[in-house]
Amino acid sequence: MLLVLLVLTAGRCAAEVANLSGTWRLNVNKSSWSGVRRPEMVVLQIDHREPVLKFAGTVDHPNEETRHFAFDGLIDGKEYPAQRSYGTGAVVFKRINDHTVSSAFRSDDGQCLESTEIVVAADGRTLRQHIKLTTPAGKREWTEVYERRSVP
Repeated sequence: MLLVLLVLTAGRCAAEVANLSGTWRLNVNKSSWSGVRRPEMVVLQIDHREPVLKFAGTVDHPNEETRHFAFDGLIDGKEYPAQRSYGTGAVVFKRINDHTVSSAFRSDDGQCLESTEIVVAADGRTLRQHIKLTTPAGKREWTEVYERRSVP
């Protein structure tokens, strides 16, 4: 009986969706920039209550003003309005598995496409974001690694 209970509990725990909530700070040195201009600092504030996803963040580049970004919607495969540094558009968030979410952004003019795969480590301490961006200037791809600083 105890073995059955342990197996059922382990299976249920394995199926729990990773919680993205908290404050995340970019680890610039662990990230892979592939020729993309690397920021000095990025901080994310995430409130995640599956499927609700709200986040806000700031990006600091040397000798530039701080840029802000935000999202308030659901991880449900539906389009939501979004603002990126390259314009307004729509974004779709989809759950891939318990630790992975994908997003796809398309600018209103169709010239900028961004796809992202977000993976939370099993221990919940790191978040990896692999980004592919297509703009009139060409294609770019890079990976950002974030470390959780606090959990609400």
